[in-house]
This record gives sequence, C-alpha cells and structure tokens, in this order.
Amino acid sequence: MIATCRYNTLKDLPAAIRSYAWGQDDTGLIPLTVGNQYIVCGLQQSKATLILIIDDKNKFSGQPWWYPIYLFDITDTTEPSDWVGNIENSEWPIRSFPEIVNNDGSFNNSLQDGRAKEVGEFLVHYKKYAKLHGLSGVKEGDLRTAKEIDNQNKVKYKADLKLSKERGWETPDKPTPRPK
Repeated sequence: MIATCRYNTLKDLPAAIRSYAWGQDDTGLIPLTVGNQYIVCGLQQSKATLILIIDDKNKFSGQPWWYPIYLFDITDTTEPSDWVGNIENSEWPIRSFPEIVNNDGSFNNSLQDGRAKEVGEFLVHYKKYAKLHGLSGVKEGDLRTAKEIDNQNKVKYKADLKLSKERGWETPDKPTPRPK
C-alpha cells in the first residue's frame, strides 16, 4: 500500500484523536511532507484507523510509527502478499506482516521502542514493500524517493538562500535535480 500525505498538522485531525502521541512538534506540525508518498507497512484499528509508516524525521533511522489514516490518501491499495490479520472484529486489530500480528503485542511494542532486532525485521519488510512499488532507496539507509529528495532539496535551498540574503553570505548553489 502507498499513502500520499494530504495533511501534516494536528488541527487536521478529528478532535477525539488529537491528543495522542503522533510525533508532532510544539507547533503541532507532524513530520510528514504534504504530497510525499509513504510505504504502508500495516493497518491498525484503535480509536481511529492507523497506518504504519516511517515519517520524514525517522527516514534514516528506519524507526516506524503508527499515524492516523486521516492525514493521507491511500493512492495504491495493493497489500503485500505476506500480510495477515484482520482489523475488524478481532482481539488484536492489526493487519500487517506476521511478526507484528502473530504475537501478544510484544513485537509491536518493541518496534515502537526502537529495539534493534524488531526494527531490523521491520526494515526487511519495508524494503520489500518499497521494491514492490518501485520506491527503492537511493542508497542504503535512505529510503526516500528521488522526488522526495528533490522536494526537500528545493525547500532547503530556499531556506539557505533566504538566510544568505539576511546575513550577507555568499549565495548557495542551486540543487541539482536527480535523474528520473
């Protein structure tokens, strides 16, 4: 599954779930980029339907987190062939790869705590799903798409340009677009 971010602030969430820990900063900004695609590695039903992704802040560490589906449009509903579980009418309402679903929740808790073994297992599935959707990383440990890198480089360039003008520094070089 692929989710495209359409919102990245707490104010865009239903009031009933705003108070949960979504990894937002002090201003309510969630580390997602509107328009970017995210590889969905699981679905969970709790107070709202959640999707398991790696947000922008954690791209390099591979640390996943559950985010409300309200923030996204699901742009590709293709589920990986290894997904198991059921998010409806279930004691453990998760649909994902077997390690998360087929236990008492300890794998998921350890994954959220960032334990190396569980994050490593998660990344095996994440990379497989990325390849399935043609979103392989540009180098080991960097699983952003070329479009995401270009967008982030443009934002960084604009910020650097503004700062250089304010402080009288040399104008920064424009980012070089990645080959398509």
